[in-house]
Amino acid sequence: MYYSSIGILALIVLIIVNQDVIFNAKDNQAIPALRYYRLFLFGVLAFYVCDSLWGIFDGLHLIKLLYVDTLIYFFMMAMTVLFFAKYAITYLAKNSIVGKILVLGGNIFLLVTLIFLIINFFYPVIFAFNENDEYSTFFGRYMIFGLQIIIFALTTIYTLAMSIYKRSDNRTRYRAIGIFSLAMVILISIQIYYELLPLTSAGYMLGTCVLHSFVIEDEKKEYKEKLEKSLYNEQKQRKELGSAMKLAYTDSLTGLSNKLAYLELEEKIENTIHSKNHLELSIAVLDLNDLKLTNDNLGHEKGDEYLIEASSLICRFFPHSKVFRIGGDEFAIIIEGEDFQRRYEIAKEFNALMEKNIEDNINVLIALGISDYNENIDKSYQSAFERADKAMYQRKDELKNLKKSTFK
Repeated sequence: MYYSSIGILALIVLIIVNQDVIFNAKDNQAIPALRYYRLFLFGVLAFYVCDSLWGIFDGLHLIKLLYVDTLIYFFMMAMTVLFFAKYAITYLAKNSIVGKILVLGGNIFLLVTLIFLIINFFYPVIFAFNENDEYSTFFGRYMIFGLQIIIFALTTIYTLAMSIYKRSDNRTRYRAIGIFSLAMVILISIQIYYELLPLTSAGYMLGTCVLHSFVIEDEKKEYKEKLEKSLYNEQKQRKELGSAMKLAYTDSLTGLSNKLAYLELEEKIENTIHSKNHLELSIAVLDLNDLKLTNDNLGHEKGDEYLIEASSLICRFFPHSKVFRIGGDEFAIIIEGEDFQRRYEIAKEFNALMEKNIEDNINVLIALGISDYNENIDKSYQSAFERADKAMYQRKDELKNLKKSTFK
């Protein structure tokens, strides 16, 4: 039964050390090499189970079960070597010649093992149990172990050689895989001659601990760092894109939304109208009086100051609405919310201030026209806008006439 104790101990150690890889499949899907390493671990687990049961069945002299378990033992040995080869080349060799040789070797090893196992049903080429229930081995067993040694030896040579030439942050990983492969070469070689010693299980137990400590943890840490860097770059790009979008929709002089932003909102409103959804809004169109006169007589710098002062004044009167600069001296407001409820009161206060500006000889004069969208008469947003625009021009003329009469 001592034979089984090594397999059981190895099984427990593997589950404890590698529980993060074994039980968290989703977290490991993003790392290709880790997927193969997980398959390799399952192969080792199955191998441990077979090795543990072998000692139990042998101790209880359950020969039929022992025969079946031995067949599965050799099959799982071949599968484990194949999974290890795929893990090694995915992580290390990738599309290199060495990688192709490793995978080819793993597949040949599995194929040879299967052929021998099938033949063994009819004629003992790997193992047999005699009349005294004693375990006997044949040339097939030595070929199977020999192929394993070749595959692990090739991996050892490649990884230890690469550990010399690769950059320093990968050397430890190459060496860890190389040491594991070298240990397997030594232990399997010994087991060829000491067939009743569970040295292969002991090698896998030590090797998987080494791989987890020096390769898997480093790889997961590196992947996490890459993911964090990728997320940081994505957030940075989104921020830059957001800034670019904001610039694209913002008037550079006044800081208000520009005509592009206005046209997009107009399109959304039109879609809402066509969908026959209820819409409650009012449109205001505003125009600055005498901006051209200011630019011609005082210069464009003063004209810019006029625009900035006017836009600030408009926003102060309509704090809950979207204000747009849609032309050189023209503004539009989509009046909603609290401003909508007080729109005519605000308009009255605004117009009163403009008239006071004329009396006080203050140059900031803004003509305001307002129109409500009426779903009973307006088939489009544009029809309501045109009424507001017409009202603005009427107000513009009123302000001009008022200014003339004031300064006769």
